[in-house]
Amino acid sequence: MARFSDQVLHHVAVRVNDIDQAVAALQKRGVEFSGAVVGNRGTRLRQIFTASEVREGEAFSVLELTERNGYDGFYPEQADSLMQSSIKTRSK
Repeated sequence: MARFSDQVLHHVAVRVNDIDQAVAALQKRGVEFSGAVVGNRGTRLRQIFTASEVREGEAFSVLELTERNGYDGFYPEQADSLMQSSIKTRSK
């Protein structure tokens, strides 16, 4: 994860109103995700990353979906688990 910084793109975040609906719609179109939604239903912040693009055998950029229910803050411990899910390469 040290390879990501303000000089190297890791992800682009998109705010969605309902993360579960957004995930289901994207999965129907073949989009894979790196894990489960981080954050419980009804909480202020829920997030998920798509499966990583792989370059030179390593995980690279991802798309983040984020559902913010009136909350503009950041949970460091939640972000850590989300980031960890994005560094695993796809097993295809």
